[in-house]
Amino acid sequence: MRESPMRIAIILQMVIAFEGAAIAKTLPSGACERIKSACEDAGFTRGGGKGHRLQADCVAPILRGTSQPGRPGEPAVPPIEPQVAQECRLRNPNFGQDAAPEAAAVAPRTGVAAPHGISAVNAVDAQRVGKLFETSDPKLDVYDNPNTSGVSFRTSWADVEPEEGKFDFAKLDAVFERAEKGHKWVALVLIPGFGTPAWALKGVQSGTFAIEYGPGNGSSLPLPAPWDQTYLSRWFTFLKAIGNRYGGKSSFRKIAAAGPTSVSAEMSLPDAEADMSQWKELGYTTQKYIDAWKQTFAAYSATFPHQCFSLALHAALPIPDKKQRTYGRDQVVALGLQYPGQFALQADGLNSKSTDGKYGYRTVREHNGQVATGFMMSASATRKSGRMGVEGDPVESLRLSIATGLVPNDHGQVIDYIELYEPDVVNPALQPLLHDTQQKLSKDPQ
Repeated sequence: MRESPMRIAIILQMVIAFEGAAIAKTLPSGACERIKSACEDAGFTRGGGKGHRLQADCVAPILRGTSQPGRPGEPAVPPIEPQVAQECRLRNPNFGQDAAPEAAAVAPRTGVAAPHGISAVNAVDAQRVGKLFETSDPKLDVYDNPNTSGVSFRTSWADVEPEEGKFDFAKLDAVFERAEKGHKWVALVLIPGFGTPAWALKGVQSGTFAIEYGPGNGSSLPLPAPWDQTYLSRWFTFLKAIGNRYGGKSSFRKIAAAGPTSVSAEMSLPDAEADMSQWKELGYTTQKYIDAWKQTFAAYSATFPHQCFSLALHAALPIPDKKQRTYGRDQVVALGLQYPGQFALQADGLNSKSTDGKYGYRTVREHNGQVATGFMMSASATRKSGRMGVEGDPVESLRLSIATGLVPNDHGQVIDYIELYEPDVVNPALQPLLHDTQQKLSKDPQ
């Protein structure tokens, strides 16, 4: 019997609707569930052996964009569209961290109370002198913001000890007093290098270099040779004064390791092509640089036994060849890891474009769960949204940047803290995002 066109159309619609419903039942409802389902279908299992682990060998590589073809006898990571992985990272930065059997591969970290959550960072000027946080508006005050855990205060050595043995603790005292009233922990970033007082440069081997980034970019200042023993001795003596005054405070959680440094507490030295001849004249060698950091870590560990000391990553100088940039940096990191209970690894310059192709971002994430880890943003999204992600959209720029920082490593571990510049911490439009991020990072009631 010949079916009428109308009846055929109705039958076809019913078939299509039935097949569509069947397909819909097989598709996960969200991007993260789609990734998980695809990995399980490919043969990866929770708690499986190496090469078969659901989180470490499938989900995490997909989220990082680093998946590789499977080895013989191992399942292949399924192809997932980049936009699906990006959507998962944005909607659930902690996706996959419930894989307890895999996370157990990381030894529990013990030691001092590490910083956790969001910390507000203050501004500094060209001489590395720190500006106190703005407190005139109680509604926009970093000390009372419920969406943060700490404050990171930066200032120069010269600002605190302008004359040998004569200290001005007014700023630091004010920071600790306000932080403790607001139940915030404190991180100190005290800057020698370009922030060294004039008296401490006397009799010290020094050069004159241009500031390469940050406030005062392009201006020239004297810089002590990182390995000069007179310089390091004076710096360590200054640190003892800081430790004697603030080391017993429970609010004091972290201090940035510095000394063989220049523009900040990052382990960077001026490395423009024009600087190389001057470093060679000063007698720079990679071993001198490494040895200076070895002394520095020992001094910080002894002077601040109740605090973490952090290393902000940067390449060493390419003298005598480019291989030294990686070698010197890796050796310094290895020295810091000898203090697992106190050492913290940090990378500055986080934004939405950070990837595992960047040493600092990759190295910090690799050590999540082993030592304290964290990121500092490359800029304020409120003031430089384009640099952070999306021009003209601070909220989206910061959201993308934070999501990038919270991507878990192969063991499902994430960073402990993230440092945001003051304008972002007090921006009313960013408070919902800060609240959400704080909930993900806070691990103690401090």
